[in-house]
Amino acid sequence: MDKKQIRQKMLKARSSLSEQERTTYSDLIMSYLVHSEIFTKASQVASFLDFRDEVCMSPINDYILKTQKSLCLPYIDMKNKIMTFHAVNAISDLKLSPYGILEPDPKRHTQIDLKSIDLVLTPGVAFDMKGFRLGYGGGFYDRFFEKISPDVPRIGVAFSLQQLDVIPVESHDLPLTALITEKGIHWF
Repeated sequence: MDKKQIRQKMLKARSSLSEQERTTYSDLIMSYLVHSEIFTKASQVASFLDFRDEVCMSPINDYILKTQKSLCLPYIDMKNKIMTFHAVNAISDLKLSPYGILEPDPKRHTQIDLKSIDLVLTPGVAFDMKGFRLGYGGGFYDRFFEKISPDVPRIGVAFSLQQLDVIPVESHDLPLTALITEKGIHWF
């Protein structure tokens, strides 16, 4: 299968989850994450907000804020094709993007220095058994990963049905450190 076919298949599979399954699996994912040593040690977490039937990130992001960690969320500048991360103190402070996704307002939320991030929670459409991910096709996370230290853990957050044995990779693709699903944490 090519990337387009994989995206179609995975998005369809993910959307087939019932709301109850999505909630139950998301709760399990949160539990595995917050009890992991890698999360406990982190102080500045780059996370994301879910859309298109992704893992529900609201409880995870709320927990990050409650535990006095710094929550950083992505802002995507579509005109310049760049993604920046901004410190957020409350999810209620976010604005709706032209694409219907909540995001920080770069005029109100401080852009963070990428060197200060010590954990990245990463969305995706599909993930393989070697740690490679397939996103939505914009390349934002690929470019972001090139800018942060390779020592910063990059954790994919997804449902197990999004895992494949192999996905097509390109020379610029960087693998994740781990993938967390409702079945646990898979380290690469």
